[in-house]
Amino acid sequence: MKYGATKDGAYDTFLPERITRWTFAVFGPVIMVGFGLLAVRWGLGRG
Repeated sequence: MKYGATKDGAYDTFLPERITRWTFAVFGPVIMVGFGLLAVRWGLGRG
C-alpha cells in the first residue's frame, strides 16, 4: 500500500485511526438494514 496505508480500516481520511478503526463494523450493518427496509418498501409498492 502507498503512504503507509493499512488494510484494516478506512485510511483515506483526516480523522485519527482510533476513530476510524470501527467504521466498517459500525456502518456496514446500518447500511444493510437501510437496504433491507428499502427492499421491503419497494415490495409493498410504496416506492
